[in-house]
Amino acid sequence: MNPMRCALLAVVLLAGCKKEKTAAAPAAAPSPATTEPAAVPAPTAAVEGAAADVPPDPAPAEAEPAAAEVKPDRGTKPIVAIGSDGKTKVLPTSAKVIADTAEYTIKLSAPAQTTAGADATATVELLPKGSYHLNKEFPTKLTATAPADVKLKKDTQTIADAVTYSEKSGKWVFEFKTTAAGSKAFSCKFKFAVCTDTTCEPKKEDLAWNVTVQ
Repeated sequence: MNPMRCALLAVVLLAGCKKEKTAAAPAAAPSPATTEPAAVPAPTAAVEGAAADVPPDPAPAEAEPAAAEVKPDRGTKPIVAIGSDGKTKVLPTSAKVIADTAEYTIKLSAPAQTTAGADATATVELLPKGSYHLNKEFPTKLTATAPADVKLKKDTQTIADAVTYSEKSGKWVFEFKTTAAGSKAFSCKFKFAVCTDTTCEPKKEDLAWNVTVQ
């Protein structure tokens, strides 16, 4: 074969090889798809902790209980009396100061009214003032007088008969019963003494009270 023909054949073979390589070349990789950005959540309307800046509505205050009606102290106390019909009654008593000095006070409590045949009481209380005190050694004595139709259980009383007795107070109770209706006048002579650490002063008081009997 002559050189010219060999060169031509070589050119044809080379061209065929290039065409085959070109056909076998892999297809270009597709361009990556554009990634959509992730959705950003919308911010919430309320910011956590914001509620702390706004003070809560104050709790409704509890309604204060209605103040109990205060009735004036009229110096009265109940006393139980049993009438002649056997029925128990509660009778009011009237308490009042019947002697008041710089050294002592004497208080009397007696029923304003009672019924015939009922048991009732009158109380005499002695209260020393300031540096004064009662003298236990003094012959303290109370002598009560009542109308003829009133029966006193014990008309004369001493320290031994006192309901309570100390240097700071003494109290005596006169029990009585009436047999007839009307206004009953009572009187009582009271002999006692009030003392300090250096002095002792004997005293006398004439006491009186009325009771209405129905």
